Amino acid sequence: MLPADTLAGTDDASTQVFTVGEMLGCSCSVTKIKKCLECIKNLERQVSNLQNDLNTANTQIVNLQNNLNNANAAISNLQNDLINANDLKDAAEDASDAANTAK
Repeated sequence: MLPADTLAGTDDASTQVFTVGEMLGCSCSVTKIKKCLECIKNLERQVSNLQNDLNTANTQIVNLQNNLNNANAAISNLQNDLINANDLKDAAEDASDAANTAK
């Protein structure tokens, strides 16, 4: 919010309030200063809400990245399990071949 002395001060300060208000899309004039300030306060609330939404979205992105990392780790573990299973299968086949040869 604009400092109180900016609002209560000289014509230059009033002009500054009007200029800032107009730049923010608020309808500002000497006769509408209260409405102008309400508009600016409303915009500040909207910005605050958007910042909260952005923080929430960033938290969700971090959570999704963690989920993806966990999924990739699980895939890696499954690949290792498959390699181990294939090694066991090959060893069993070798043992079977050796047993058949020994007959």
